[in-house]
Amino acid sequence: MNAAEGSLFLGRWHPVVVHLPIGLLIGLAFLELVAVLRPRRAVVRAATGPLLALLVPSALVAALSGWFLGSAGSYDAELLRMHRFTGLAVAGLCVLMGVAHLFRRSGWYRFLLMVCLGVTVPAGHYGGSLTHGRDYLARHAPDWLKPILSHRGGCTGAGRSAAPVEAAAFDLYRHGIQPVFDRYCVSCHGSEKARGGLRLDHAAALWSGGDSGPAIVAGDPTASLLVQRMRLPLEHDDHMPPAGKPQPEPADLELLVWWIAQGAPTNRTLTELNPPEPIRHRLLAPRQRQ
Repeated sequence: MNAAEGSLFLGRWHPVVVHLPIGLLIGLAFLELVAVLRPRRAVVRAATGPLLALLVPSALVAALSGWFLGSAGSYDAELLRMHRFTGLAVAGLCVLMGVAHLFRRSGWYRFLLMVCLGVTVPAGHYGGSLTHGRDYLARHAPDWLKPILSHRGGCTGAGRSAAPVEAAAFDLYRHGIQPVFDRYCVSCHGSEKARGGLRLDHAAALWSGGDSGPAIVAGDPTASLLVQRMRLPLEHDDHMPPAGKPQPEPADLELLVWWIAQGAPTNRTLTELNPPEPIRHRLLAPRQRQ
């Protein structure tokens, strides 16, 4: 195993271990709340020590594995920087909490605990945005909250309602194909995160492809890597989207196969291409994009 593979192996433990320090922090905060409501400081201190003994090393392991994971992947640079900064801050605060508790500086310990809990919130938000896209929380949020959560004043196409469009004005790629990519692919292959060097958030990226080559072969769906990966068994390592992510409906895959067979046009209307009736009906039927 070379250095790059070793770094990636260690990095992929990050999602496994990162939730432990978060849970321990919440547990420590709960103990302090109990101490306020029912003052039994000796009992609280006895329970706090073992939790801190787990918190400090788990926070350091989470930060280290997250650093390796960020180095091995293709992530949005700004989000990665902010997640690393806040993640390291959480780990550092956990260490300081352990020191304060060890030397019986209870005031400093409680202050550091509150600050650490506060920093954990944006750290977790940046981490979730790296994994699922900036608009992950905003897609189904109330309208007034979307500008705050999406980082850019609105939601992406993955969460918009699709209004009916007449066939003559229906741009097949913009109204039919790109929304499929938005729903199932862009969280891992978009502007914030381009796993494997592949982006599917705009038409030009289809032809440049990723580390494995072009995503599609115009006119030949069976030779198109995009279709091949989607058709693999769900448990296969190369199946896309990965297990645990929303999977395309059979009709969505049928649509992509038909579109690629037509040459994968990006500037043709539905009237010009005249698809089979099932595909035409699915595209023109008003439905909520999710």
